[in-house]
Amino acid sequence: MPKRIVRPSKAQPVVASVLKTNRKVSGDIQDAALELKVVHAVLDTQVADSVRSADVNAAIERTEVLEKKLEESSQQLEDANAALESAQKELSEQVGKR
Repeated sequence: MPKRIVRPSKAQPVVASVLKTNRKVSGDIQDAALELKVVHAVLDTQVADSVRSADVNAAIERTEVLEKKLEESSQQLEDANAALESAQKELSEQVGKR
């Protein structure tokens, strides 16, 4: 398949839009991770061991796993955002040279 050539002036708004969306999603993921951290802490510290069923213990463990997964996903998205910001800057420079 032939490589499609995209002009920087046309790519620039697409990259800007994707970056804006990614930033919002990244914030949402960070918020969810923080909320899950609170839920995990409450469940882990406020539900007495003597009244915990196997399901409650599994849920407490799962909240911790999910929290870490969300934090990792958020970091990966931040890394992708940094790459997009770099691409956006390069596109801006290319458009400015024309």
